[in-house]
Amino acid sequence: MKDNIFDASPKLDYLGYFRSRLGGAPRPFQIPEGQLQMELLTAGKVWSPRDVPEKELHGQGMVFVHRPGQYTVNQSPADEHYQCLTLRVFLEGEPPPWPRCFPWDPLEALLSFSRQMIHAYHYAQLPGEAILQAALGQIQLQMLSWRERTSSPDLPTNLLEVLRRVEAKPQLEWSVEDMAQVAGLSPSAVFGHFRQKLETSPHQWLMDLRIRLARERLVTSTAPLKSIAADIGYANPESFSRHFKKATGLTPGLYRKTHTLPHFQLY
Repeated sequence: MKDNIFDASPKLDYLGYFRSRLGGAPRPFQIPEGQLQMELLTAGKVWSPRDVPEKELHGQGMVFVHRPGQYTVNQSPADEHYQCLTLRVFLEGEPPPWPRCFPWDPLEALLSFSRQMIHAYHYAQLPGEAILQAALGQIQLQMLSWRERTSSPDLPTNLLEVLRRVEAKPQLEWSVEDMAQVAGLSPSAVFGHFRQKLETSPHQWLMDLRIRLARERLVTSTAPLKSIAADIGYANPESFSRHFKKATGLTPGLYRKTHTLPHFQLY
C-alpha cells in the first residue's frame, strides 16, 4: 500500500454533525473492524481520545482519525462543549497511515468545508460516492500539507511534536523554554536541534511560521488585518505589518490585493 492512499475505494457510512453538552459526550464510540471515522472539530474544546496515553486539550480546527479498536473523542472541560463534523466510512483492507490528529489551517477553510459537506449530503443529497471522494481528497490534502510544513526525514519525534504544538497554537508566546517542556529536553538541546536539523533558531522558525500563516489567511479570508495579526501571535498590528513587509517586500494589505481576485468572495 502506498503511503497515505487507501487500499480500495471506501464507502460512505455516515456524515453528520455532533454537538456535545457541557463536559462533552456521555461516552466515546469504539470503532468496529472494517471502519474508519474522522472527526473535524469546528467549535469548543476536547481532550485527546481515551486510548491516547498523553492527554492534550485540543481546540477547534483539529482533525481526528480513528481506526478500528480506537475511540472517538468525548471529554471536554466541565465548562466547555465541542462540535464536530463526523465522517464514517467502510473500509476494505488496511487504512492509510495517517496521523491520529493534525490541524486544519486556516480555521475558516475547515468551517467552510464542513458547511459544504453538510449541505451536499443533507440538503442537495448528492451521491455519497462523490461526496466521499471530495471529502477524503480535502482531508488528505490538509494532512499532507501539514506533514510538509512540519516534517523532515531525520527530525526526532519530540521535535516534531514541538512543531505540531506550535503550529496548532501560533498565537501563544512560545519561548525556547516552552518548547523544551513539550519536547522533554533542555532549552539548549532544543536550540541545538533547531540549528542542526532545521538550520534556524526556534525564534526565527516561529516568525517564519507566522508569516506563512499570514500569507495564506490574507488570500483565503476577508478577516481584518488586526484579527489575522492576533490569530498568529501579534498583539500589535503595526509590528505585524512591519515584520510582514520585511519578509515579503509587501505590506499585508498590498499582499492581499495583489494575490486576490477582484471579485473574490469567501464561501
